[in-house]
Amino acid sequence: METPAQQNSQQLPSPYISNCILGATNSTLVPALLTNAAKETPQPLLVYLTTNVSLGVFPKLPATGVQINRPVIFVGLQSLVTSIDFQMAVNQLNETGSKYSNVTFVGVVLENLAPGDTVTGAVAPPFSITISNNVWAAYYNRWAQKAGKGSTDADGTCGRQHRGCMISSCCSNSDSSSSGPCSRQPCATDHLQDDAGP
Repeated sequence: METPAQQNSQQLPSPYISNCILGATNSTLVPALLTNAAKETPQPLLVYLTTNVSLGVFPKLPATGVQINRPVIFVGLQSLVTSIDFQMAVNQLNETGSKYSNVTFVGVVLENLAPGDTVTGAVAPPFSITISNNVWAAYYNRWAQKAGKGSTDADGTCGRQHRGCMISSCCSNSDSSSSGPCSRQPCATDHLQDDAGP
């Protein structure tokens, strides 16, 4: 007699399980993202990396990048260093299609980040496209309102209401509150995801 887990594994092609991509590799990551990340939904997609992967020139991506229309969370191993190699390419993760679009990296090293290009220059202000730690692999309007969050202040300060950054710390928990924007002006780095509201 088969267990429910065995029955599910026969119904769903590996490594796809509902809202998860488990054990993504170079050969499965891009096809899985193209299929699952483009679905417009507030339901997050967990991408669990058990090995280092590349997301850049090879494997080949569409010219517009991978369309991200839902929250996508890349999680690496906690026991070993796990990385995504962006191969000095930009605009691979297109987050312009939905109000639910965002990307979070947890326990994943981001390798070979490139400076922005002329395409990213249109959505970059007030950030410099020459600074590679602004993660130009993700294409989105840096100051656009997302899902009712804060807005850009006229003085260029951080108008977003958030508790912390997803990639590097521009505002720590002590710098912001659920009732107001970040107190540092301007933020030292951009945000790949607005934090959950109060």
